[in-house]
Amino acid sequence: MFAGRLSAVRGDTLTIGVDARSLTVDHLRGMGNYLCGMIGALGNDRRLAWQFFSDRPDLPFHSPLPPQHLAPLAVFDCSGDRFHTWEHAVLPFEAKRRGIDVLHCAGNTVPIWQPVPMVITIHDTMMWDRNEAVSAGFYRDTLLPHGFARAAAIVTISEQSQRDILRRWPGLAPKLHVIPHGVDPGFLAVQPALFDNVLQAAGVRAPYLLYCGGLMPRKRLAWATEIFAALNDPALQLVVLRS
Repeated sequence: MFAGRLSAVRGDTLTIGVDARSLTVDHLRGMGNYLCGMIGALGNDRRLAWQFFSDRPDLPFHSPLPPQHLAPLAVFDCSGDRFHTWEHAVLPFEAKRRGIDVLHCAGNTVPIWQPVPMVITIHDTMMWDRNEAVSAGFYRDTLLPHGFARAAAIVTISEQSQRDILRRWPGLAPKLHVIPHGVDPGFLAVQPALFDNVLQAAGVRAPYLLYCGGLMPRKRLAWATEIFAALNDPALQLVVLRS
């Protein structure tokens, strides 16, 4: 979006910092896979330099870059979880200190203090629309919207999410960009295979629909089952993958 402008100011290489908390986990989930796919597709671009930041030294780091292009991981913890101190103070401070040109926060949140240009990915507005009690309060309803307004650019993943975001924060329109998810090349080469013994023992047979969203209410398993029931196709199965 503004990589050309920053490169012209800072030189031939754009240094991108990444809030990598979704990559320092025991098991990658949606946001971590999103980062792996996006950064992995850019890994061979020598005009880009990467710096990852996390707060969990006790967990493994799933690098989205190939081994020959590994980027440094800066791991630093701090107290003040209740006030999101790492996100709103330590992360931007370290990004500024290390000469980051742009910091990408890909998990629906962004620091309120932004000493370097910041890009945020807002995947959806479920946290607000469903009024999840665990997230409600000053952080969700005041601090994050102020951070969104200050960000240099905002990415979202679909036109539906764009509409949801603008319905709630119409002032974000000039900086909001829709970049849909891509398909990993590995999926394009996959050939159909016979069911293994585990699937057969569980009673899975073709044809079937596969649900991969998990069991959390906001993943809308109940909605998926309603759609399946409405199809009213006795030959079709719904297979729920628990994650």
